[in-house]
Amino acid sequence: MVRVGTTTRFLASEEGADRMGIGSRAGEILPARLTSGGQVLLAELSPQVLASLYTSNTARTSGEFLDAEAFVRFRRRLDLIRQTGSALNRERTERGVTALGMVVRGPEGQALAAISVSVPSNRDEALESERIRTALTVACREGAVDLRDDGAGTFRP
Repeated sequence: MVRVGTTTRFLASEEGADRMGIGSRAGEILPARLTSGGQVLLAELSPQVLASLYTSNTARTSGEFLDAEAFVRFRRRLDLIRQTGSALNRERTERGVTALGMVVRGPEGQALAAISVSVPSNRDEALESERIRTALTVACREGAVDLRDDGAGTFRP
């Protein structure tokens, strides 16, 4: 997934073989502050950019406005996400679904995209396992290797 302004756009999705009832998100657009991938991408932004996205008149118009108190709480959460390197979305975008997201970095270390793993919320302890976290870390690293510079400063899969 990628972040566009205050939204997360799901570019691709793969369903697990065990059919846990979580369908494809490919093509969906959701608020970045709610999705696990969107949160890890927002955590990479400067305070000034975050303020323009969430405290400006444009944010009021788009419905993403956060008042001063909510914005401080939001920034604290993003600081913690940046420190841990992952974000958890526990039923913020869909009832019964929990997701763990991590960032995919470009060749210069910049955050370009995110990958997440989703499970039914009644099985969300699986996202705490070392096996899942390691697999997600590897997927993000491999995703970064798959990116190539098109010569115009834009990275394409």
